[in-house]
Amino acid sequence: AAKKLEEERQAALRQAQELEARKKAEADSIAAAKKLEEERQAALRQAQELEARKKAEADSIAAAKKLEEERQAALRQAQEETRKKAEADSIAAAKKLEEERQAALRQAQDEARKKAEADSIAAAKKLEEERQAALRQVQDEARKKAEADSIAAAKNAESDKIAAAKNLEENKKIEESKKKTDEIVKKQEEIKRLTAVADQKFATKEYSEAKKYYEALLTKDPGNTYAKKRLDEINKTLRSSEVAATKPIQKPVEVIPQKPKEPTAKDILNSIEKKQIVFDKDIANKLGHMYPEGVSQDKYNQNDKNGILEATVTRRIVVINGVANVYIRSQSRSGIIYSKNEEVSSQQVWLTETQDPSLKKHY
Repeated sequence: AAKKLEEERQAALRQAQELEARKKAEADSIAAAKKLEEERQAALRQAQELEARKKAEADSIAAAKKLEEERQAALRQAQEETRKKAEADSIAAAKKLEEERQAALRQAQDEARKKAEADSIAAAKKLEEERQAALRQVQDEARKKAEADSIAAAKNAESDKIAAAKNLEENKKIEESKKKTDEIVKKQEEIKRLTAVADQKFATKEYSEAKKYYEALLTKDPGNTYAKKRLDEINKTLRSSEVAATKPIQKPVEVIPQKPKEPTAKDILNSIEKKQIVFDKDIANKLGHMYPEGVSQDKYNQNDKNGILEATVTRRIVVINGVANVYIRSQSRSGIIYSKNEEVSSQQVWLTETQDPSLKKHY
């Protein structure tokens, strides 16, 4: 019984120890679980704090990026506005400069035109005064001589035959005086025409042609200092522009004869302008059949050898009853020159004969 009791006590002791061990294991397990939960909670809090920091950093970066984009946009806008304003200022300045240049050019052209017209009118007036003075002088001399001869004839008349002979001789002298006066007037008009044409050629830099007219002018009027001065200028210009030019030797080319082409109206007008043909009755009739009745017009520019504008030319062809007349208005920096059928004319002729309301316009 004692042995059995001891065995039961030992069994109860083991059972108590096992229970105590289980309790201790459970406590350790609970402590470990609690510690693990605390560590998990700490890790969770750390993860949440890290996530919060990352979000704050991302928000800060996004805000900084947005701010930089807004700054760049504002900068681009300011630069664009500055560029547009600079372009507008540049365009306005260029426009103002062009307007000032055009105004100065118009003023210079207007002054040159007024001066040319004034010089032309003064020259024509002076020529007419000289012609009238020469005519009056010749007429006065003829009258005085006629009076003297008449008195002498009345005093010393011996017979009707002698008186008739003297009257006949006097009439002959009057006719000779009148002829001489007409020759003087004609010479002055020719001098005026040669001067105008020579000046026109000089203004358009056709120096060789101008030289011919100034030389012709000196032939008519050897003491003309203006023509001598112009010839000196032309000779200097021609000497300075002479260059040695050699042409390569070319092989002879067989020329096949072709039937001559009938000249067009433009060909004829260009030949007249280049002094290759003379405007006469045949040319007037030929152009009169090429152009319609009324007035036709064409405009073109004359440039120098460097392509710089020298003159603006307006050409009008007036056809009446199949007969044509050619009128030219040439405007250059030195003034305006008018001509009719290659003869120097005036603005009045241009206005009255090419702008007649009865003429049908074809331009």
